[in-house]
Amino acid sequence: MYRLVTRRTCLAAVPGALFAQSPTSFPIRRDYLHEAENIPPFWQSSVSEVSSFLQRSIRKGRVETVGTTAGGRPMQAVFYGTPRQGKGTTTFSGALGYGDIRAWIGPDSDRKVYLAMSGVHGGEFEGIVGAVNLLSVLENGKDLRGHAWPDIATAAQRLDRLIVIPITNVDGRDRVPLRMLPWQGADPNVSEYFNTRRQTQWQHYRVAAV
Repeated sequence: MYRLVTRRTCLAAVPGALFAQSPTSFPIRRDYLHEAENIPPFWQSSVSEVSSFLQRSIRKGRVETVGTTAGGRPMQAVFYGTPRQGKGTTTFSGALGYGDIRAWIGPDSDRKVYLAMSGVHGGEFEGIVGAVNLLSVLENGKDLRGHAWPDIATAAQRLDRLIVIPITNVDGRDRVPLRMLPWQGADPNVSEYFNTRRQTQWQHYRVAAV
């Protein structure tokens, strides 16, 4: 970890530096690529599964592409409700300095907005599965097992705006070739490897001064 932080610090300190080359792959231990057996139908965790679910199942919400990743993959979000109207009179930091965040949010700052983001790390599947099943509850009151969650559905109705991003790190998730880890809850080293191994590839970058 110390070496990783040092590399980050050194690269950040180089004026006008850019990454001239990006690694396209990284080594994976063969025993880490074992897929879990008998994956249940509610476990939708891959990029293709989530995309298909959004296209097939979202009717009350609105699916939008909110960005494009460095790898050229679309980042999708699901929106419920209507956005805030109007603009604030200052910046976010200005509102913090003033001690009243409403000055940044705007005239309808009392509207309740909830943003859910999952899949921040490519090897963390549980949050993605949770987000997909949450969307299923928002759409029809039941998760993908058919289990009803009336309290969640009722709580969501009390919000003015709800935004769910099922996979935030689309590049990272797409590069982990598994849907479910057989070691789930037993060996944290596997998930940690998938979530951090690519970050140690700083040594493979070339820095070019411009």
